[in-house]
Amino acid sequence: MLPETTTAIDCEECQGIFQPTFAEGQILKKVFSPSYPIPKITKCPSCRMRQRLAFRNEHKLYRGVCDKSGKQMVSIYRPDSGYTVYEQSIWWSDDYDPLEYGQDFDFTRPFFEQFEELNRVVPKLSIHNAKSENCDYTNYSSENRNSYLLVGGLRAEDCYYCYRVFHSKNLVDCFALSKSELCYESLQGSELYRCFFTINCQNSSDLYLCDDCIGCKNCFGCINLRNQEYFIFNQSHSPEEYAQKLSTLKQDLLQSKATFESLKGSLPVRSSYIIGCEDCSGDQLRNCKRCSECYFLSECEDVFHSRNGEGNRDCADLNFGDGCELQYQTTNLRFNYRVAFAALAWYTKESFYILSCFNSNNLFGCTGMKGQQYCILNKQYTPEDYFQIVTKIIMHMEQTGEWGRFFPPAISPFLFSETIAAEIFPLTEKELANRSYNVGGAPNFIEQGKQNESHPTCKTCSKQFRILAQEANFYLQLELSPPDNCPSCRHLQRLTRRRPMQLWQGICANCGHLVDSSCQGNNIFCQECFTSSLAE
Repeated sequence: MLPETTTAIDCEECQGIFQPTFAEGQILKKVFSPSYPIPKITKCPSCRMRQRLAFRNEHKLYRGVCDKSGKQMVSIYRPDSGYTVYEQSIWWSDDYDPLEYGQDFDFTRPFFEQFEELNRVVPKLSIHNAKSENCDYTNYSSENRNSYLLVGGLRAEDCYYCYRVFHSKNLVDCFALSKSELCYESLQGSELYRCFFTINCQNSSDLYLCDDCIGCKNCFGCINLRNQEYFIFNQSHSPEEYAQKLSTLKQDLLQSKATFESLKGSLPVRSSYIIGCEDCSGDQLRNCKRCSECYFLSECEDVFHSRNGEGNRDCADLNFGDGCELQYQTTNLRFNYRVAFAALAWYTKESFYILSCFNSNNLFGCTGMKGQQYCILNKQYTPEDYFQIVTKIIMHMEQTGEWGRFFPPAISPFLFSETIAAEIFPLTEKELANRSYNVGGAPNFIEQGKQNESHPTCKTCSKQFRILAQEANFYLQLELSPPDNCPSCRHLQRLTRRRPMQLWQGICANCGHLVDSSCQGNNIFCQECFTSSLAE
């Protein structure tokens, strides 16, 4: 059982030392007890998260053929992956019945071995893109229009090469924006209009190269401003002076960035972006309570070691989840209740060890389910038989050492290099071999296209890439230079502008108190001191 103290544990994967907390133990009790034994924790939070994210391919898209209809389609599965893949309309139709693949559980064999055999034959959903129009090349998205290579979009329109943008339109190369329009290379913001190269800005318009500016207009190269207009490098200008200098500054962007970085180094740095929260640690948290070591969460309560979510309660080790309660070791979630050890589960309840299951309840060891209940290895049972067999399977898994562990990375249908795990927790070739992740060469993704003399060549990776007509019009309209790097390299470069999802303990440069910070440096202020510095 999970210790109710903070006794140190050696991670069996990286050999690092970590300490589960009493509060985490309480979450696990709620998820599993009294029906099932509380799992032992054997890996540190980072290794657990890496293993989950190895089941999420966000950006690597392929041209393929539906194994049912024979039609051309876009897929997150490599053509040579060996999996059966159906286009979305077929997968969701009555032409596909996941119960046809059901099998009995064999108590003489390990659970994961049997699950892998099932997962190999059950058809896969080609891409995760629902209720959208003209968005064939978007993934983990829904209700979008006229967008391309968008990941994690919701109600976005005319958005290109963006990641997790919501209720927005006319964005290019943006990351984690909401309710925004006509923005380029902007990260982690909301309610922005005509903003370029910004990060952590809100409720602002016509910003260029700004950081942590709120309620501002017509500012260039500014940091930590509130409700200001016509500022350049944090200095006030008249509207006429601002207009005269703006054109020159935009033309020499390299020098402007150098000046911006120098200014940034002289100003207080917020220890972490935790706004309207109570008893929380991590970064990019809004209106949360009792969330520990979490990132990019809003409106959550009692959540631990989790990333990207909204409206979750009583969860631990959760990634990309909204409206969920009682989750443990899960990723890609939406409105679930009491689900553990799952990758891609929507509107599902009381289920364990599942992949790609929707609108279902009481599943154990199932994959590709849609609207089923009381199933084990995709075979349906009566409620009485289901609970009896599940109890026996868990006892069997305790004997084999499988109970409480997430799916082994070798079961993932994706190469490690295809997944978000490689972006956040990269591993060397030797580490990959020792940890049994799937490895392989670099496949030819859709975005690279065919060799064409009219296509630009990426200055970073030397591969050709396309510039869409809609994209070119966007640059022309906003007087922006087209990019000189391919979408993949631009995405990776964008990630370097974010703070790492890691906390360091330091000392506030103003009051001297200890502070947990998502960045390192000499001018870090605690939340209280940072807020006071803005008022001065």
